[in-house]
Amino acid sequence: MSEEQKEIKVLHVDDEPDFLALTKAFLEREHAEFSIDTITSAGEATELLKSGTYDVVVSDYKMPKMDGLEFLKNLRASGNTIPFIVFTGKGREEVAIEALNNGANGYLQKGVDIASMYGTLAHAIKQEVAKKRGDEALQKSEEKYRVLIENANEAILVVQEGMLKFVNPKVMELAGYTKEELISRPFVEFIHPDDRGMVVERHFKRPEGEAHSSVYPFRIIDKEGNIKWVEINVTPIAWEGVPAALCFLSDITERKRMEEELRRSEVLYRTIFESTSAPTVIVEEDTTLVLANEEFAKLAGYSKDELEGKKSWTEFVVKEDLERMKKHHYARREDASSSPRHYEFRFLDRYGNVQDIYLTIAMISGTKRSVASFMVVTERKQVEGNLRRALLYWENIFQAIGHPTVILDPHHHIIEANRATERATGKLEEELKNKKCYDVFHGTDQPPEGCPLEAMLISGHLETVEMEIKALDGMFLVSCTPVFDDSGHLQKVIHIATDISERKQAEETLRVSALQWQTSFDALSDSICLLDLEGRFLQCNKATAELLGKPINEIIGCTCWELVHGTSEPIEGCPIVRMRETHCRESLVLPVDDRWLDVSADPMLDENGKLIGAVHVISDITDRKQAEEKLAKIVDSVDIPAFAINSEHKITHWNTALESLTEVSREDVVGTDKQWTPFYVKKRPVMADLIIDEASESEFEARYGDKYKKSSLI
Repeated sequence: MSEEQKEIKVLHVDDEPDFLALTKAFLEREHAEFSIDTITSAGEATELLKSGTYDVVVSDYKMPKMDGLEFLKNLRASGNTIPFIVFTGKGREEVAIEALNNGANGYLQKGVDIASMYGTLAHAIKQEVAKKRGDEALQKSEEKYRVLIENANEAILVVQEGMLKFVNPKVMELAGYTKEELISRPFVEFIHPDDRGMVVERHFKRPEGEAHSSVYPFRIIDKEGNIKWVEINVTPIAWEGVPAALCFLSDITERKRMEEELRRSEVLYRTIFESTSAPTVIVEEDTTLVLANEEFAKLAGYSKDELEGKKSWTEFVVKEDLERMKKHHYARREDASSSPRHYEFRFLDRYGNVQDIYLTIAMISGTKRSVASFMVVTERKQVEGNLRRALLYWENIFQAIGHPTVILDPHHHIIEANRATERATGKLEEELKNKKCYDVFHGTDQPPEGCPLEAMLISGHLETVEMEIKALDGMFLVSCTPVFDDSGHLQKVIHIATDISERKQAEETLRVSALQWQTSFDALSDSICLLDLEGRFLQCNKATAELLGKPINEIIGCTCWELVHGTSEPIEGCPIVRMRETHCRESLVLPVDDRWLDVSADPMLDENGKLIGAVHVISDITDRKQAEEKLAKIVDSVDIPAFAINSEHKITHWNTALESLTEVSREDVVGTDKQWTPFYVKKRPVMADLIIDEASESEFEARYGDKYKKSSLI
């Protein structure tokens, strides 16, 4: 006997000794794990149960002196919970109900079929014993873990349906309450009011499958009114057979206090760091810029995000000064006094501009980092040179723009025009200057309807429109961007015209193509629709609307089974459900009213081959079904053995004469491709298969020689 077949001790009570002997012999022979003791009276059985160790009782109902029900009631009244199966010859429904109500684990009737009867009894015995043993093992396990939790050096509690069901001594120490004051009280009563909503939301959303961390902090209020920070780690468990949450609490009050002090210190430090008017950075030992304030970002020409943790200060030093500064950088980290705290160097910004800088630098105590402050000391002439370079930079960008771009004053006059404008209009910049933009581009004496400059003058911000520009012979996306001076007055307008003629033509082609597709789609007689993976209609043709008797706008968004079958769930064999599993075409033939419908679902894939929906087709095959029924009547009515197969080589008809000849019933073969089994030892195509496959005459001759004759119908 294996470990899995642990001995099962059975006490069988029945007033018929022969039946007891038969039962014992049969069950012990067929089930090696069974050890059966027999007794002929319930009274003796009661005494045996006091001294013996049994796993299950099997008892007859009708017995002299004490029947099976009285026996059961006495056992349960004494607190004995041993599995009890009533096994009787003649049963009545009210007896079965009373037995089960009084704690019976099963109620079985004796029968004529011995093998079936004892098989059912053996199964019931094993099932009830396994359940009992499982419950006992679970109880022992729970007791073991209860002892472990009681003595743990961490606050541990169990919350079930919002109520505290268990707390260990550490919880009482943390909260300042006794066990009696905590148990069966709502957990939220001990949570700080400002944190209750968050904790409750996390508690109820976790069982629903929403993503929430099981570890998070919140505040509690102890018995003395003190606010404490705790960190909770939650895991779902079953407590006494009911879902619950096992919670581990760590007191993090001191950690939170230190974090708050650190945060305040960092806020103060960062406020000073950001508020200083001097460009300032903190530098790592490997020369990386750890922090940079806004002033340094302006000086360098980068955003803070582009600088911090990504750029090295060495990128902002001219080549001639770099080696000297690197020596200072590394020497300072060995001995802060060995390098000067103040010196000058030339700063190289993002755009290649060089500025003279007076640097003040010092090490941050206890780290390998340094803090550096910059002061620009460049003469006005250098500033003017930088300004000229900036203007040149702008001019290069302006001329490099590939779309017609002009600078206008607020009154539509052209101030500047780039080379793309010259090419598009066929006129030089000097010819365009001071002319009205609508005169040049539209040939009108006033702004055209929808003019973006007019709209921009009202809104004060960028305006963009699509419009035809006759002078440029096409459709353009025209944008007007305001440029304000330091006082907020509008000075100039940047006017850019992007040619979208090809895009508009493509959109029109696409629109016509879509219209043609929809026309063809609606012209199909079969119901065709596109469904998402949940079976909801995304698109359908007119035939679908006619079939369902609803306008298309009422169909979209509904599920196919809701509209076609009137059900809230997919029907059995639903091709949509099967196709989601197989990723292949699935179909189903079903009757609807007086019609037969062929419902199919083909996979709809995206460009990466991922399944995103289904092409759902409903075809009315009533005529075909009627023809098949006529064929069935013809095949079944003839006296000669006959069968029929479909194009997939599956048997559709197998008449009575063929059943008699082959002794193969139609139930065994219809729907299969086993038409060969009555005629051949090994699988091979029969003549019907060859006809379906349009086999050549040579293939027929190879199979049948001169023992076949071609029908005049083929």
